[in-house]
Amino acid sequence: MRKIFTPFFVLLIICSIEIKPAKAQDPTANAGAYIDAIGNAETNMNKAYMAYVSAAAHSSRKRKIEKMRDLAVQNIITCQTTITYLPPYNGDDSFRQSSLKYVQLCYKVFNDDYAHIVNMEDIAERSYDEMQAYLLLQEATNDTLKAANERMNKAVNAFAKKYNITLVSQKSELGDKMELTGRL
Repeated sequence: MRKIFTPFFVLLIICSIEIKPAKAQDPTANAGAYIDAIGNAETNMNKAYMAYVSAAAHSSRKRKIEKMRDLAVQNIITCQTTITYLPPYNGDDSFRQSSLKYVQLCYKVFNDDYAHIVNMEDIAERSYDEMQAYLLLQEATNDTLKAANERMNKAVNAFAKKYNITLVSQKSELGDKMELTGRL
């Protein structure tokens, strides 16, 4: 028994030394993968946002709208966690911090501002002044998100320029929907 165990044990040690851990799509491998890692996290957040906007625009059921808002908030938290645990790229933390600021602003908007907008919706139906306040709050919230999105685009472009990445502009169905929603 001991004769079989010893060679097996030696073989196991040799194999464990020779086997290197595989890194599946390491985001710090190159700058493009780093941008993709952050972009993928934000895409999931944006999908939840679009589901919420769709529910708010096409449904009058407050429970459904509130459930979609809660789901969007949970996706924002997941996105924030994903970005938080990404290490800085080559010691440069500026892009990750810009992304975190954007996601934190989205969290504030969805958790505070949109909750307030949903609560104001009932009040807005009572008078013209309350309806005007409701619409102004919606407009201010949308302007805040638009400005944050523009800052995020500048951060992506600055990161890409710094690390010599050529960004390819692609039209996606989600991007088209978000652009249309912003205009509406």
